[in-house]
Amino acid sequence: MKELYNELNESIIDSTIAERVQRLNELALNEVLHLKASIEQELDKHFGVLKSQGLDLSSPLITEDGFPREDIDVLQVRLTRRYLNMLRNDLRDVIDRSQFLLNDHFQASNPASQPGDNTSTIPFALIYDILPNGPLDVAGAQENDKLIAIANVNATNHSNLSLLQNTIRENENVQLPIRVQRNQEVLDLIMTPNRQWDGPGLLGARLKLI
Repeated sequence: MKELYNELNESIIDSTIAERVQRLNELALNEVLHLKASIEQELDKHFGVLKSQGLDLSSPLITEDGFPREDIDVLQVRLTRRYLNMLRNDLRDVIDRSQFLLNDHFQASNPASQPGDNTSTIPFALIYDILPNGPLDVAGAQENDKLIAIANVNATNHSNLSLLQNTIRENENVQLPIRVQRNQEVLDLIMTPNRQWDGPGLLGARLKLI
């Protein structure tokens, strides 16, 4: 059984992701963003495996009589769930690291935007109705965060959100830097507008002008 477990484990786990996660603090920003995309793809892949069998992370694996279900490969499902939980933990660490590096990047590329000018700190839209596993949720946005910028769109040029909408549509499946205000803190995140999730739209949330 141990040999079978090891064989299944090796067949599930992407060792290149595990190796890069171990070196996370050594990676440059572009490498961290690439790793984030790899983890998201791996999550999609293995959630798809569960979904194809009518399962999710909490579906029962035993019958009402207490026996293992015969219609699924119980061991494979358990390993897949364990791997998905590991990937989700890794993704949180990678998002935290990308936020740290993005903040450094913004400060280095916009030294004059620190305290006095401040298109870089003026929020223009409220983020609300964030859906689980949507692009903004995955990026780390939270309910009632205030949007300061997405890519080059900010309080001075969003044109009643029309430029923002165009930018999102034109950058589907492209990683975009976003800046939000949460309480009194300014956070730099990274988001990939996409439709590859179980919900509507490219953001997985709603925006309201403020």
